[in-house]
Amino acid sequence: MKPFTLKRFVLLPLIVLSLILTTGCHLLSHYSQEEVQQYISKNYPNLTYHLESQRNNTWQVTFDKYPQIPVEISEVMHTSAPVVPQVERILITNIPLITAFPLMKNYLTAEELTYATYDTSSLYIEMPIPYSAIQNQDVTNFYNRMDQFCKEYAKTYPDFKKEIFIRIIIKPADGSVSPEEYRRVFRLSQY
Repeated sequence: MKPFTLKRFVLLPLIVLSLILTTGCHLLSHYSQEEVQQYISKNYPNLTYHLESQRNNTWQVTFDKYPQIPVEISEVMHTSAPVVPQVERILITNIPLITAFPLMKNYLTAEELTYATYDTSSLYIEMPIPYSAIQNQDVTNFYNRMDQFCKEYAKTYPDFKKEIFIRIIIKPADGSVSPEEYRRVFRLSQY
């Protein structure tokens, strides 16, 4: 081997390793129980709770006010800044899954509900739904039912409403781009 080839063979992996260690260490580390407690105190300052560590860097928190719904807190990889993506490890709660989805069953048909998913990268409940899946193809009635759901959610879970966003895009039957009146974001904090 030539000396130049040996340097490149040794230096290149070292450079790559140093870049990973200096820019991506936070992706390899995990949150401690104290950091999770700080996260809970910051996001739910008026709620007392009991915290238990679970497997795979998750925690179960039971709020005294809502003893029937133990909530899971977990670490996820979150991508922000679409122009220059920044990847970071963040804590999220499964509050939409535990509280919103069961309550939605009272206002949406089973078919409509199948289009609702919780996106951990955007932290929204996403609902891209075909026009044909809406009961009787009545968009106004569909939005009225969503509005009623939001009101009941805000009344039932006032401590969690600030975190729930529902993004709805109704897809026209002809496959064209959804007009503005077929796009709506429900922010439960406004209820």
